[in-house]
Amino acid sequence: MNLERLGPSRVPPPQQRRGDLATRIWFSTRQAAEYAGCNPQTVAEACRVGTLAAGQPFGGAGGRWRIHRDALDAWISST
Repeated sequence: MNLERLGPSRVPPPQQRRGDLATRIWFSTRQAAEYAGCNPQTVAEACRVGTLAAGQPFGGAGGRWRIHRDALDAWISST
């Protein structure tokens, strides 16, 4: 998203911008992998087999995984 092109009145507030993983509560597999320092496929496989607690609220089976920070931190600590 080109924030300069939107102008000052249309720039999303900081909590809606992507990129700050330190303050996120929910992660996609890509964001979780970046946070954990591993491959997104590793995160997705951990979600599929159940070693990383996650949900698929968008599309059910085959949809995008959503991972809570607490579950991700616990998974990182256990690996």
